[in-house]
Amino acid sequence: MKRLVICIILISISFLGISQSRTIIKGIITDSSGSPISNTNVTITNTSKGTTTSYDGIFYLSIKKFPSSIKVSHINFRSETTRLKKSDLSEIIDDTLRIIFKLNKKVNQLNTFEINSAKIELLYNKPFVSIYDYQFYEDNLLLLLKEKRTFKIKLMDSDLNVLKELPLAIDGTELYKDCFGNSHIMTEDSVYQLWIDSLGISLIYNCSLEKFNMFLNPCQTKHNKTYIFKQLIANSQTSMFYYLNENKDVKYLKRIRNEIAERYVRKKEAIIKKLKQPSISKMSESKAAVYGARDLGRMLHYIDNLLTHIIENPLFSINNSIYIFDHPTDSCWVFDENLLFNRSFYIDYESKRGWDKELIFDEVEEKVYAKFKKGSMSYLKKINLNTGEFIESYKIEKHTFPTKIKIHNNIVYYLHKDHYNHGNMSLFKQGLY
Repeated sequence: MKRLVICIILISISFLGISQSRTIIKGIITDSSGSPISNTNVTITNTSKGTTTSYDGIFYLSIKKFPSSIKVSHINFRSETTRLKKSDLSEIIDDTLRIIFKLNKKVNQLNTFEINSAKIELLYNKPFVSIYDYQFYEDNLLLLLKEKRTFKIKLMDSDLNVLKELPLAIDGTELYKDCFGNSHIMTEDSVYQLWIDSLGISLIYNCSLEKFNMFLNPCQTKHNKTYIFKQLIANSQTSMFYYLNENKDVKYLKRIRNEIAERYVRKKEAIIKKLKQPSISKMSESKAAVYGARDLGRMLHYIDNLLTHIIENPLFSINNSIYIFDHPTDSCWVFDENLLFNRSFYIDYESKRGWDKELIFDEVEEKVYAKFKKGSMSYLKKINLNTGEFIESYKIEKHTFPTKIKIHNNIVYYLHKDHYNHGNMSLFKQGLY
């Protein structure tokens, strides 16, 4: 791989003078042929500061501290990090440091998974076998499936060879990975923790779903040495994000209140109260009482349906910062490595037609995508984490109504009802390039 070519033009000035003042960096990012690369992410490492290049491949950044490292990344090129140090300084013009980056094209892959030229690849398909869920486990895939009327957990390598297998005496519905990195099998009323070692796969712990939701599910992520939690209050319509400091004191990050959902909840409570009145009953001899009870029942069902589609407010750990997406106020709040508020930016994708009320996070590349639907087709739109705007859009090209969509290292995975496999769910992947 060719090394990143950096051309730095600076004015003659002492390094001490630069380190004590803020320096503007003007950069140009091109490919190996010299053509500019737009929509390239540029960040100062170990900070939340960053930007993207314009259509002509130019970006501007302000740096106060030297030495500093700058990371540039683009979905179609190899990410590169360069360190600006004293020995690089030779000329400065008007306190501006000018840099030219040349990036090399990259080959998209998930560890040892190769993307074929057809772009979409069938990963797992066996007769009469249906996949219920899947996870990424180190360099492998962890599958929850039903085979010959038995639920099983299978750990598979990049060549789809079965490394380990565990038949289950339970009916698992989905897989869940907690903030400690442990995998669990979810059932209708219980949760079972998986343990994977050289001997195989085993279940080592189980608890009720109620206990799990009370103690473990609120943990959102690990940030440095601190765990961040999410508590739902006001009938689960207000989210409180908090953490515990070294003294075990509760410190709140952000409170998100959904006033519309709260009104739905109050309306629901009022309807339930009316239905308990003796004058309103489906068993009454009065037709007015029966019709009134039926109308209230239909309204109650409608409100319940609305409440099940309330938009979530997810939290992601990105580039040593915490991003909280506050959909009721159309904002994303960013907290730095010390969990101090750094900045916020406007988001408006939730008002756009077709948004499927879901954000999907690529933990490897630290990218966030909004999921959209148009008819039976699904689209993924990458969000610029500096401006909130869409950078690129991708279509899941081959299949309609894909489910369990996940993104890992610029590759989207999903389940699809495969009519060639007797209507069972099969696993597919598609490169985002």
